[in-house]
Amino acid sequence: PDCSDSFTHPGCRSTRKNGGHRTVTSLRTPFTRLDHFALWAKIMNHHRRFTYTGIVIFVLATVLVCLYVSRDLETQSLTDKDRMLAGMRSIALPQGQVAYEMSNPSNKETVVFVHGFSVPSYVWDKNFAYFSDKGYRTLRFDLFGRGFSDRPEHQYGLDLYVEQLLGLLDALKVGTPIHLVGLSMGGPVVTRFTHAYPERVASLSLLAPLVETPHDPALTLLNIPLLGEYLATTLMMPRIVNALDKSVYDPSSFSDWSIRMQEHVHFKGYRRALLNTLRYLAGRDFLDDYQALGESGIPVQLAWGKNDQVVPFNQHQRVQKLLPDAALLALSECGHLPQREHPAIINQWLHTFIATHAYFPENQL
Repeated sequence: PDCSDSFTHPGCRSTRKNGGHRTVTSLRTPFTRLDHFALWAKIMNHHRRFTYTGIVIFVLATVLVCLYVSRDLETQSLTDKDRMLAGMRSIALPQGQVAYEMSNPSNKETVVFVHGFSVPSYVWDKNFAYFSDKGYRTLRFDLFGRGFSDRPEHQYGLDLYVEQLLGLLDALKVGTPIHLVGLSMGGPVVTRFTHAYPERVASLSLLAPLVETPHDPALTLLNIPLLGEYLATTLMMPRIVNALDKSVYDPSSFSDWSIRMQEHVHFKGYRRALLNTLRYLAGRDFLDDYQALGESGIPVQLAWGKNDQVVPFNQHQRVQKLLPDAALLALSECGHLPQREHPAIINQWLHTFIATHAYFPENQL
């Protein structure tokens, strides 16, 4: 302390030396046991705070890890044996193995079903059987990353699925124009395929086609690296597995939903493919694709459930503006899966349209 002539600091003692000049000497108060105790208490208080914080962090981390492990459904790698047991064939394309089912391979009039974002080709069970019984060459397949098709390290966007569809048709030697039927995300897939290869398409039927990606805050979080992967496991996948009530108007129309989902969700790579697709879809719309389709002159029709919670019914207005010649089948008491909820109506609707635009009219089926 800087002690002046007028004041002396309590902790200092002054003495006169050398002609009256002051020198200052510090007085040190003895460090008592009480001081030691107070210091020790202060140190222990800080220690306890750090300890409590550490315990909270540890418990929270443990809960998060346990939640991840408990909700990680992917426990098995997909094999050819799994495809065989599921009653599906597979064929190799440059990107990987494609699981498919085709009936009446020698017939020429061909109907191809393309499923949507998460539920693979069994979503077409009632339609595939109908057109197979009618004698059409009928093809359905699992998009990459879904069902029993491979999960390649790839960008899971529309270009991949257009390439997959083209490669599959070529590999199966389906060279004549086909009748494409696309559901939900399968709508933009078949639309873009038609725009790229119009000579290979005889007609197009769109069921509740995806128009744009919904503006959902959860999608923003899924775009964040690492956090997105964690949320995909703990939140996204449980929602998808249990999405029946949101997908259909009457849950009894898809009574085996849970059983069928369990057939494929445990294969590794399914979650990664869905997350990759969501990140690709974020902020996109497909209005340009539908406009190009409307300008192509290729016959097209639309079907939509009035109670659709995934792609709302009012979205049909935006699509029909771009497809002015496309007739709309609007279904009451119907959600996002009209082909499953009202199979008889959809099958007849498709059959009439396909027969009208048959590529081989002399072989009407």
